[in-house]
Amino acid sequence: VRAMTCTVAPAGSVQTTLASGASLATVQVNETCRGDGLSVQNVYFVTGSGHIPQSRQWQGPVVGDIAIQVLRD
Repeated sequence: VRAMTCTVAPAGSVQTTLASGASLATVQVNETCRGDGLSVQNVYFVTGSGHIPQSRQWQGPVVGDIAIQVLRD
């Protein structure tokens, strides 16, 4: 377990294309977390209705970042 302090900030509008071929209007939201001498950035793509169809999140020093994507509704 790591204790980190995070800040979240929108980075602007972006068109997100999923593996299914669907293209969605989203807002990129960047989350920067710091703690234990480490700094990581997670990225979320959020639709107008608040869904997160795609993200990239740090999972730990061994795995690193993973990409998560909705494949179907």
